[in-house]
Amino acid sequence: MYNSKITLRKVRDFGTNVSVSIDFIKENFSSFIKSLAFIAGPFILISSILSGIFMSEFMGMIMNQSAYAGGGTDPFSTIFSDKFSTYMLNGVLIQFIGLIAVIAVTYRYLLLYPEHGNNISFELVWKNVKKDFIPVALGQILSILIIGTCLLVLFGLVAAIGFFNGGWFIGMMAFFAFIYLIIPCSLIFIIQLAEKVNPLIAIQRAFSLIRGNWLSTFGILMVSSIIMYLINIIFYIPMYIVNFVTTINTLDPTSTVNSEYMQLMTLTTTVLGSVGLFFALPVFYLSLGFQYFSIVEKKEHIGLIERIELIGTKEDDYYL
Repeated sequence: MYNSKITLRKVRDFGTNVSVSIDFIKENFSSFIKSLAFIAGPFILISSILSGIFMSEFMGMIMNQSAYAGGGTDPFSTIFSDKFSTYMLNGVLIQFIGLIAVIAVTYRYLLLYPEHGNNISFELVWKNVKKDFIPVALGQILSILIIGTCLLVLFGLVAAIGFFNGGWFIGMMAFFAFIYLIIPCSLIFIIQLAEKVNPLIAIQRAFSLIRGNWLSTFGILMVSSIIMYLINIIFYIPMYIVNFVTTINTLDPTSTVNSEYMQLMTLTTTVLGSVGLFFALPVFYLSLGFQYFSIVEKKEHIGLIERIELIGTKEDDYYL
């Protein structure tokens, strides 16, 4: 067994769980990013290109909206009937597959780490991810169904009762219930893979583990989401600049900026921004993975028992 520098089964506070996730990526950066690039990368890239095409068409439509002012076909109806169905829906489906791949690679790499350390090969990750993909996809669908049902109840209650007739209070209660459910749902994937259980058992296990640990898990979700947003926004800065220039160009009748050029720039920067998720998401999921191990260790002391059994052996442990 590899003497790993980072111990998974260790009680940590939510701040340490986030920082150790970053340390984990630093230690395993080369092989981890390679696995993500080859397994999840193609799906992320294709979905990014489809989203970029839609955005470039949309920005081109805005820049040429004068054609509609002269009595032409409504460009909004054209782009949302043809381009939306062609690019966006396909992009969302492929992005969903890419997200599943990111989750599967991230957690499988984390679970292989105690035995192999930073010597995990792409072939080993791929061998396991092929088996993990469908269970993680089913877990994601179950999470979407749970959260989607809560949202339907939330809006349904407010609509049925009326916002000013007390519906706001019931809606607020439903909203807090929705927030509460997000926390156990966030642990479903790591539980599935670490404990080799189906999504239904995993969600039951998540609710059991979350008792007494809801606030710390919520804190991890908030902090890791902020970090993920900050990483992602760096990649979106070029897109914001291009959109700003496009808007100024549209408002300035004397501007000579070529619309095809602006569309190409919009496509390029949108793809770059979407690919930013590729680098941001692992921090989010790794933080939740370390939180899972921290909760299990606090409640069940599995790591402590393992270390007691190693007393007197030649195995060494290193902790962060």
